[in-house]
Amino acid sequence: MSTMNQTKLITSHYQYNVYEAPIEIIREKLDEKKAKIDVALKELNIVEYDNNDVQKTYDFVNVFNEIALTSTDPYEQLNSEIIKEHFSQGSFLAYRFGKVVGYVILSFSQGKKGKIAAIAGVGIHHKARGRGLSTAFLKYIVDWITDKKEYTWLEADILTSNDVSIGLFTSLGFKKVDEFFLY
Repeated sequence: MSTMNQTKLITSHYQYNVYEAPIEIIREKLDEKKAKIDVALKELNIVEYDNNDVQKTYDFVNVFNEIALTSTDPYEQLNSEIIKEHFSQGSFLAYRFGKVVGYVILSFSQGKKGKIAAIAGVGIHHKARGRGLSTAFLKYIVDWITDKKEYTWLEADILTSNDVSIGLFTSLGFKKVDEFFLY
């Protein structure tokens, strides 16, 4: 294999697309899926992460490492100190039948279009996938963001090879607006 092809393979492995959508469009798309979302939400208990809660920190570390380290994204293992320090605001855990099955990590910024909330990380445990839990979890997150009444856009960075996430986000009205590479 030539050096040029090797470089292309390495570069494309960590290529991300940036998707965004106005909160109102996302809400409309979620309303179209209301019946399925309501069923999935009945199975979930979603809580905002509290970095003073030892059990929640333990759950966050375990679910993040189990999900993220088996994904194709270039994540590194996290410990409780990193979780407590960096994910104390705008992070959520999803429990299904008392067991932690997912997480969402948000970040917030000011952009040309106003205040933007961004999904910095999202994951559902592989044993809980295929039940509409990601869509239900995102509905909860969008409702939480809407309640803040200051964010008008939601953004997400998605690995180009993650067809499932791309399908989910585009079904909710997200459009690709940019791309970047991690090396």
